[in-house]
Amino acid sequence: MATSGFYGRLSDAQSKRNKSLIEVLVQWLFARWRSDPLTTASIPRLVDDTVEKVLETMDETRVDADAFLKEALEAEGKKFPKDVSPARDGSYPRKNILPEDVWERPVSEYRNARNKGDSHQEAMLKTLARVRQLADADVRMANRERAARVYEAASPQGVIGYRRIIHPELSRTGTCGLCLVAADRLYSTKELYPLHDNCKCETLPVTNTSDPGLKLNRDDLDYIYSVAGGNTASKLSNTRIAEYVSGERGPTLARRVEKSKSGLTPNDEKYSLSGGDAERASYVHSPREELIDAQDELAALRRKRSKPRRIRTSVLEDRIAYWERQARKYSA
Repeated sequence: MATSGFYGRLSDAQSKRNKSLIEVLVQWLFARWRSDPLTTASIPRLVDDTVEKVLETMDETRVDADAFLKEALEAEGKKFPKDVSPARDGSYPRKNILPEDVWERPVSEYRNARNKGDSHQEAMLKTLARVRQLADADVRMANRERAARVYEAASPQGVIGYRRIIHPELSRTGTCGLCLVAADRLYSTKELYPLHDNCKCETLPVTNTSDPGLKLNRDDLDYIYSVAGGNTASKLSNTRIAEYVSGERGPTLARRVEKSKSGLTPNDEKYSLSGGDAERASYVHSPREELIDAQDELAALRRKRSKPRRIRTSVLEDRIAYWERQARKYSA
């Protein structure tokens, strides 16, 4: 879908590039995890290798996002903002948790499967499925956060928000009702649009004179509903969604659970935020908040690893120095 005209081709190309980056990362991770004995002694190195590769891929994702957004902004007569934060900053988009802690989850998946009687091969299949899910989500969240940060930096030029651009043709299970229902939403420049597992959406800017994503989505929706027809089209258009803010993943879309008062599963409800906490997690952080995030991450890493890898600590120290400068600049 989203193939008509300049913006359609641009969005399609970016979606394919993101898909390629994720697949290259996943294949690297599969090879690394399959080759590891998953012993107590080997796991810290496995996790550290994984985190290093994931953070490297997210830096590439942000660089690609900048190239895509530069083209989209220039097509609207806007310049790519000079004062946006560095793309290659080694940042991790999940909040209030170390990437090392996140990437220990597939280890738990393996151990739980083995404890339940699965063979090594059976347990590894479940582990690799978890690896893929985490890798896809991490890269998508990095892409989302970068887009919002660039749009925020471009707002003085007349960028007033953005839209998600649907790509249902990229979903293995077919058209995604969650994205279709959310396709008409307009997001403010620094707002994080809600994601769901395996979300394939891209974004396009909305300016004070143009909204290219509106027509692009409308054309796709008309095509999807015409092809789906009858009951399928009705089910898609009537998909009921639950939108909540996860403390770790930020704004999130889920299929509404009809028997639940909140519309969420018990697990999603357990980790959802409310009030001021939800508000803060729904937007890109200010320089002061980014500084605190980086300082907390470095302190947590040093508590977790007696000898953390120098590449991790040096990147975090550079981020702290950058956001210290930005915090002083914006408080002056």
